[in-house]
Formats: sequence, C-alpha cells, structure tokens
Amino acid sequence: MGAYEELRTYKSLFAFGVIQGPLVEFGCAEIKVVAGGFGYNSHLTLPDVDHVTNFALVAMNKGLAEPKGDIMLQLVELTSGPGMQCITPEKDSLWLAAGISIKALQVLDVLAVLALDPSSDPKFGLIAEATAIIPKGVDREKAFVVIELHLIAVVDPGHGLLTVTGQLTPRSYILSPSCSVTGGFCIAYSFEGSGHEGDWVLSIGGYHPSFQVPAHYPPTPPRLGISWVYDNELSITGEAYFAITPAACMGGGRLDAVFSTGRTKATFSAYTNFLMYFRPFHFQSEIGVSVYASTVIGWRWFSVEIQVEISAMLELHGPPIAGVAHLHFWFLEISVRFGPDSPGVPRLTTSQFLAMIKQAENDEEAARVEDHLFGIQRGEIANDQNLVKKDPVLEEHVVRASQLQLNIQSRFPILDAACNNKPAAIQNFDSIFISPMQIASPVTTSTLKVTVTETDTNNYPAFSCTPIIKKIPSMMWKKYEGDINPSSLGNSTNKTFAMGIMIEPEKSAPSNEGLAAYSVIKFSSESIFHPVPEIKSLETAQMTVFLDSQSSQNDEMTRQRVKQIFGDSQVGVAQQNVLDCWSLFKARYTGGGWQFASPKPSPASKATMPPDINAMLKDRFAQALPVILG
Repeated sequence: MGAYEELRTYKSLFAFGVIQGPLVEFGCAEIKVVAGGFGYNSHLTLPDVDHVTNFALVAMNKGLAEPKGDIMLQLVELTSGPGMQCITPEKDSLWLAAGISIKALQVLDVLAVLALDPSSDPKFGLIAEATAIIPKGVDREKAFVVIELHLIAVVDPGHGLLTVTGQLTPRSYILSPSCSVTGGFCIAYSFEGSGHEGDWVLSIGGYHPSFQVPAHYPPTPPRLGISWVYDNELSITGEAYFAITPAACMGGGRLDAVFSTGRTKATFSAYTNFLMYFRPFHFQSEIGVSVYASTVIGWRWFSVEIQVEISAMLELHGPPIAGVAHLHFWFLEISVRFGPDSPGVPRLTTSQFLAMIKQAENDEEAARVEDHLFGIQRGEIANDQNLVKKDPVLEEHVVRASQLQLNIQSRFPILDAACNNKPAAIQNFDSIFISPMQIASPVTTSTLKVTVTETDTNNYPAFSCTPIIKKIPSMMWKKYEGDINPSSLGNSTNKTFAMGIMIEPEKSAPSNEGLAAYSVIKFSSESIFHPVPEIKSLETAQMTVFLDSQSSQNDEMTRQRVKQIFGDSQVGVAQQNVLDCWSLFKARYTGGGWQFASPKPSPASKATMPPDINAMLKDRFAQALPVILG
C-alpha cells in the first residue's frame, strides 16, 4: 500500500507492506508478522503513549485496520488516523519503518515498529505493544492475569533527548476482569545539545505531591494502581509510585477498602509518602491509617446511626529528625510535636560542597577525584600503548601537533582563564552563586590557569585558548533566598556559564615568499570524463597505401636535421638504421603519415591535411635518438 502525490514544488511518496504468517518458528518464539515501509518527501509523526493502538502502522499489523474495499479509505487510515495525521507530505524529509510481531512462550505477544527519520533533524523511534495472558491457552475473559503495555522510545539527537514512556491499557487486569490495573512509567536522559546535560529521571507511577516536576521532563505518568469491585459489598482501590532523579528520590502508595451491606458500612485507608533530597540531604515523609465504621440501629423514626472513626498519622522531616504525630479517636484528637520546627535545608560546608560537585560520598573520596576534567578532543594518534587508558591525566599521549586540541574543564564555573599567561576572552554570563552553602553574594573570583611546557627546554610554546560555554542546572548556582522550598531543588532552570577552555597550538605565520594563492582542489583534481575518440575500423584487404615524392623528400630532410643536431661524426650506422626503419614503417603502414584513405585522394583533399604533423613527429623522434640508442 502506498501513495504518490505531486505538490507545487515537490513530489511526495510513501509505501508500506505487511507479510502475515506464521513465518518462522525458533525455540520458544514464533515470528507472525513482518512489515516495512518508507517515505520520501514525507513525514511520519510518532504517536504518544495514549494512541499506540490507533497508530496506523501498529493497527494494520494487528489487523485492526482491515481492508474496507476502497483503497482510498485504507489510505485515509494512514494519512489521517484517529485524532492525528500519521503520514503527511514534507519537503526534504525521509522516513523508514520496519515492524515485527512475535509470540513468545505461548503467553506473550509483542508487536514492535522501528521508525527512522534520517533527515536534517533526525529522530529514531520504537513503538511497541506487548500483551501477556496467563495461563496460556485460555480465553482473555477467563485468564488469571492479562497485562497489556504500550511503549514508545524516542532518540532525538538534535535536541539531546532520550525518552522512554510506557503505560498499561484499560484492558489489563489481575485475578479477575473486575480488578483492573493501571499505571505508567517514564525514563528520560538529557545529553549534549539539550541544555540540561546530564539530567535524567526514572518515574514509575508519577511523583511526590510536593515535588515540582521540571518542564523538560516527560509528561507525568499515571499512578500504578488497581481498582477491584469484588462484589456488591466490597471494593478495593490502591495506587503507588516511585521516582528518582539526580536531585531527589521519592515514593509512596495508598490503599482503600470499602465494605457496605445493609445498614452497616466500614472503610479502611492507609497511605505513605516520602521525599528525599541528596545534596544537601533532606527528607520529608508521612504515614497514616484510618478506620471508619457506621451502623444504623432501630427502625424508621426510632433509628439512630452510630459512627466510630480511628485515625493516626505521623509526619517526619529532617535532619535533624522532627515531626508531629496525630491521633484521632471518635471525638478525641491528640497532636504531639517533637524536634525543631521546619529546620529547612541545612547549610553545606566548603568541603561538603566540593564533595557534592565531584559527586563523591565523603571528603576522602572527593580527595581522590580530579579537580578538573582533561580530554583530547582532536589530534591523538592511536597506538598499542594508548588504546586503553587507566588515567588520561597521568598517561602519556602520542599526538599530532598540527591537529592537537585539548579540553580542560572545571567542576566550578569560571570567570577568567588563561593558557601560558595568554587570557581567554570570557564574556560575562549569569552570576555565580553557591546556593547549597547559603551564600547570598555572588562569586567574584574564579580563575582557571593552564601551563604547557616543553620537557626538554622548559619553554612555553604558544597556545590559543577559547572558553567552553555550557548550560547547566541552576540548582547549585542560583542565589540563596532564605527560606527555600526543598522541592524547588528538583525544578531547576538552566544557567549559562564558562566551564573550561579549549587550547590548541597557534597557527603558523603565513609565508613571506609572496606566492600567489591557488586552489588546492583544482590543482589536485583531474576530470575523468574525457571525450572518447572515434575509432575507425579498416579492413586490411581494402587498404591501399600511396607513396609520393614528398614523403621521400621529408625523409631526406629528417636525415639532414639529425646531422645538424648531432654532427656527422655522431650519426652512425645504428642511427641511420633507425631513420630507415622509420621511413619504411611510415610508407608501409601510414601511407606517408597522413594518407590512408581508399581510393587515392584527389589533390584538393590532399591539400586539406595538416602538412606539419610528419615534421613534428620526426623532430621528436630525432631528439629521442640519444636516449633510445644510449
């Protein structure tokens, strides 16, 4: 299936095909479907995790988009799927797709589609749908466990993002079809080019209610939960979550049960949440339980409802550990506080802050970590000694001087830098603060100095240096504003700082010889598309050679020219033989060097031939005699 479209300035084309099986069986798995597609001047829009089932390439592989008898209706499924356009024309855009459907262990069905967009803004996506039915061989409605998961993974090099999102569908359940299972997860990593280099997140079921989710994180996944209506009297609901980022770790859950029959009703609730920040270390948590029961005694106007409620809750935060305990029983309520109130985020010492930016657990480990990051960006020559480096700083490197480029990066933003006392041009970016140390004034001095010396002469070679500019999370470098909310540490924006310098040897001075500039490409290139000369085929039996007196006169002139060049004493028998052979060869095979047509040409046609060709050949041949004959 495919489509071809001619637009005003370009032409668009896409095609897609499916081979249905079973096709191949190996071990415990069986390949059921293989699919592929491509598009030229066409754009493939990847779905979000909520629309995987309706995504055209997935739906057609599953057989959900059955042929409707009209080819145009089938194309509509691809070009304008439910709620979104899957395939649209777009100039200079290209996409490739390949899909496969596998049944493994007789209980797991996996359908995956890999899509590639190798255009100027490349993207790579994996769309998958997995279904597990346990036990095997039973109907879906009678199974013990049915888990259906949608998954989307996208690599976006242009924006420096890797995201993986997954979500359970409403068709998932455990124990009974009335016990539905919901939830989702997300994984994201930001690398160079994203503006959030090094940031990452893993979330299953969402985040803590007090955590401020950064804007560049994927959409918050739904809580991992169950909803079970056991019968007309009992229902159970529950939810849970867990998440971890470079700044924080969090988790929690809740369970509710409701029993209702006749005049009696009872509920039970239990929940817990915790949120912990690493640098500086700070945590908050809460746990609670509640039981409620009510019943109606009497009849009509003489009835009365009796209610009993018991609940307990414990809130903790620290360090130092402090909190409050609440107890509620019927009409009695008690609250007990302990420890200091709202200690806030503790202030880090200088050594603790240095250990934090080095990502070390303690001062001893921080002392073993280098203060700067060293790297050879360009110019290193690979050999047996430097294939494996234990320590890139202490090991020797073999480099090519003309291409050498070194990177020296600091773990602390810099304001000034120099290499061999030659400063780098660093402009003023964002102000540098040290928020974890609770310093309100900006940093005024932060200098990176690099010295390169020659080991033999102790000379200082000439190097140029340029600053390395990066956008990094402002969590540690923003201004301290007093009573800071710990949850804001996870919602840091980016600040622009100079984090190091790139050094390379200075370019050699231009030559003073005054040579004219020329194009190296033109000088070193030669066209291979020369015109092929026309080759005329002549049959020997039909060739007639004509000799005339002019040929003999030319030969005699050649002999005289040789004598003039070399003298009478230099022209010996061997040289004379060469001249005689030349005359004989010319007369026998070339018709005098310029006559080889049949029948004999007329004087008019003979006059049109260039008369100087023979003379040119004879001159070159005569000049080559000393070399040929030694």
